[in-house]
Amino acid sequence: MPSTEEPTKTPIPSTAPLTAQEKLRTLMDAVMEVGADLNIEQVIKRMVRSASQLASAHDGVIFLATEDHRITNFVRFSRHIREAGVHAWQAPEMLRDLTPSTQPVSIHPGTHPAARLFSVRVGSVLEVEIPLRDDPHGRLYLARSEGAAEFTGNDVETVRALATAAGVAIENARLFARERRRHQWLEATAEMIRLLLGEVDSDHALHLITRRLREVSGADYSGIVLLDQADPSMAVLKASQGFGPHQDDTRTPTQGLAAQVVTTGRGIVSRDLAHEPGYNPPASWRNALSELGLGMLMPLNVPEGSLGVLFAGWRRGSPDEPFAAAEAPLVEMFASHAALALQQVQAQEDRSRLLVLEDRDRIARDLHDVVIHRLFTIGTTLQSAVGLSTRPEVRRRVSQAIEDLDATSRDVRSAIFELGEPPNEPASIRAQLLKDVDLARETIGFTPRLVVGGAFDRGLPSHIRGELGRAVREALAHAASHAPPSQVEVVLRVNDGTLVLLVTDDGAAAGDDAMGREGTGNEATVGEAQAGEAQAGEAQAGEAQAGEAEAGDDDDHLRGLAYLQARAKHLGGSCTTRPSETGGMILEWRVPLVQTT
Repeated sequence: MPSTEEPTKTPIPSTAPLTAQEKLRTLMDAVMEVGADLNIEQVIKRMVRSASQLASAHDGVIFLATEDHRITNFVRFSRHIREAGVHAWQAPEMLRDLTPSTQPVSIHPGTHPAARLFSVRVGSVLEVEIPLRDDPHGRLYLARSEGAAEFTGNDVETVRALATAAGVAIENARLFARERRRHQWLEATAEMIRLLLGEVDSDHALHLITRRLREVSGADYSGIVLLDQADPSMAVLKASQGFGPHQDDTRTPTQGLAAQVVTTGRGIVSRDLAHEPGYNPPASWRNALSELGLGMLMPLNVPEGSLGVLFAGWRRGSPDEPFAAAEAPLVEMFASHAALALQQVQAQEDRSRLLVLEDRDRIARDLHDVVIHRLFTIGTTLQSAVGLSTRPEVRRRVSQAIEDLDATSRDVRSAIFELGEPPNEPASIRAQLLKDVDLARETIGFTPRLVVGGAFDRGLPSHIRGELGRAVREALAHAASHAPPSQVEVVLRVNDGTLVLLVTDDGAAAGDDAMGREGTGNEATVGEAQAGEAQAGEAQAGEAQAGEAEAGDDDDHLRGLAYLQARAKHLGGSCTTRPSETGGMILEWRVPLVQTT
């Protein structure tokens, strides 16, 4: 609401009655002054000041309101004090129970309810209607102090003539404001079209949309609820403005009125959105919207469906609220162009991401087919050459070269897996497996070989992801508990909806004592398996969520083969061991990808 204080000019004009000639000249000057401005606020300020001077009034109040009594403009002018001391938020309270006269012009005694609008003891009140064609209507109240002469018929005619001129000026100012806003909407829409033709990232496009929406419409709040295309029941808050810091990228259920807009493809406009059935804003927006009045939710529709919802809201009593309510079709048009612009931006990013992935795939393929193969061949050749030399220095240097090749292979393998990761996404379970395999070097003495069968981690259920890292670590610990092996191989693959983990070593079992906690045969002892299952069942929820980082760090949990068998059984699978052809052991851990009850 614009400010309603009108400082009195210095020196303060006299309230002495004007002669007929002075009044006519003042009236002509006032009509010219009132009609010279295209700003509504300035028009009504000049109107109340000129009317007070023409009618020799001490105080004046003017307001414009809608048919439902919403105050759009309110100005108070006083000729005998320098500050009127009335603010816009006080206007509804001051005008409460004040019923405007049905007559265009009325003179009331000092006991009339309008007397409380003024700062002086009122003797008489002159009420004049400001004739307007459109929905908003206006009233002018002038007051003379107690003891002063009452308003005369000449005062009435003079002020009424000025009110007519002010009505025309207000209509012109309102028309100018409406056309200016329409022009701003067209410029904002054109900016969305320019997004279709240019190259810009999605975050910039989203913030541009909400920023331009607030600038043009005067909205206090704006934001975008962007659907998660992989899971339309969830959405992400983007480019939130007016809600406070740190609102972006917050995930929220697609619910309430936003879900209704997405489903129907039609916008919702309400002067009191907070009391609409189904109103249920995102939790992070709820406190900021406590003062919400007018609200709009417009669908971001594209030919393939809906991208989400564009939201705009105004505080109760906002001066832009009456204009914005009539501009809902323009907001809807803006949302339509914004949706097309977002779709174009997303398509550009998809194409760029595809090019990057193609380059990464080519580089990873070359590294795997050429570099890794050559390194493996060189390492095998050097391994054979160690036994051909009897000189310790030669054997030491060749062994060091083999270790360097081993480290290089790990680095290349890590690079290959990282190249396989989509950009801007967290590392997959492959990266964690590489880390686990490399860490096994500390206990085994060398880095086990890791063989991954295709894109086994694509679509791997979350409850399996949380188990796999711990299973690999426990299986490697089981291999390290044998007589020192010279080779350990970890194989991961998916067969017919079942994840299979094979860990093969060539170390001879060191007897029951060495096997200790892992068990001594193809299965764990009954006591260990039962205890492991019970312990693992208690830890299921935490490990399924915390994943590999948490699993294996707590020494109080069961370890080794007993744990592996208990977890496999709980997941509907199995864990067995059998002798390998090289005299070592093969551990096989199998679990279905679909969780069983």
